[in-house]
Amino acid sequence: MKKKMVEYDIDLVNPPALTAEQVVELNALRAKPDSEIDYSDIPPLQESFWKKAVQNPFYRPPRPRPPCALIPMCCIGCALMAEATSRASMPFCGVRC
Repeated sequence: MKKKMVEYDIDLVNPPALTAEQVVELNALRAKPDSEIDYSDIPPLQESFWKKAVQNPFYRPPRPRPPCALIPMCCIGCALMAEATSRASMPFCGVRC
């Protein structure tokens, strides 16, 4: 028997509005203190779990910003021109420093 695949397209920038029922449920959860949350279906983590833990192998630290000495001359020129003409809101050339 061939199963039908169901696909949903969701715009994450403009998600659909919550229904009144969802808003009521979220407000009830927000008002509930942490002490009333039932964790009985979640097994507690033992110390042995944390002893086997490893750093995420896919984690890549962000690249460091270059020092100011490496700012392209065009950006320095744009900044000097903006200061000289007292147009501080003048956009820089677009090179990201």
